Amino acid sequence: MTSRTPRDSRLRLVPRQPIAAARRAVANRGTRPAPRPPAGTPAPAELARQARDCLTGAVRVARWAADER
Repeated sequence: MTSRTPRDSRLRLVPRQPIAAARRAVANRGTRPAPRPPAGTPAPAELARQARDCLTGAVRVARWAADER
């Protein structure tokens, strides 16, 4: 049997805001530039190449393990 009253009504400490107010709050929030990577971090293209190499090795090991079964 279900209750017709909302279960969390006593838990609400802050009154509800309309969805439009929440959207306005997000739209008005300022954006911050992304932080700089630490010194010595490779360029994004180099990081992508390293990630592809690592994933290629992982796929090779996974296929080998699947063949061993």
